Amino acid sequence: MVLIEDNPMDARLISRILQTSRPLVIKQVQVGREALKIIKAEEPHLIVLDLIIPDMSGFQILEELKKDEKLDSIPVIVITAKDLSEAERQLLISNHVSSMWQKGKLDREKLVAHVKSKLG
Repeated sequence: MVLIEDNPMDARLISRILQTSRPLVIKQVQVGREALKIIKAEEPHLIVLDLIIPDMSGFQILEELKKDEKLDSIPVIVITAKDLSEAERQLLISNHVSSMWQKGKLDREKLVAHVKSKLG
């Protein structure tokens, strides 16, 4: 799993939440270009993405993933502090985002259950 989150405290919290049901190998990345390199090299089973990160937006990362047939099929979960407009929500859905979560309003149990369903 690749976690793309520029805030170290948020990254630790999200990692802890995701690992409550079982240990997971989570590669944490803080910038978009590095994340894309890792995703292309490792083809993870799941990507957890913040939309607001340095060097490129989460929307740009999704567009890059969409260009590659192998990467386009990787499930993406968005966890962001950004207030999403309806147009942004539709854009995320069209980019195959499997779920969207608002920081500060996370239902931990539902998030963990969703991750488990995506990882099998």
